[in-house]
Amino acid sequence: MTYANELEALRKEIDRIDEQIIRLLSERIKVSIEVGIIKRKYNKPILDSNRETEVYKRIRERAEQLNIDPEESESIFKGIVKMCRSAQGKEF
Repeated sequence: MTYANELEALRKEIDRIDEQIIRLLSERIKVSIEVGIIKRKYNKPILDSNRETEVYKRIRERAEQLNIDPEESESIFKGIVKMCRSAQGKEF
């Protein structure tokens, strides 16, 4: 196998994984929208700082178990949570 062939095979694997990530992100957003609907139904605020703290703690712990940088993992999830919180606040 050549360098180009090996690299191409790995890049295809990355593309496959990226597709899974984006599909899971879409699922998370859909569930977050449902959460937002329930929050509005009961006149609760969209922002739930305690829940977000729990999410980040769980992510850091899991990242450590998987030998992934916990701070970088938390940073990624902060972006995901921000996007999901934004989806919760939209009227559908």
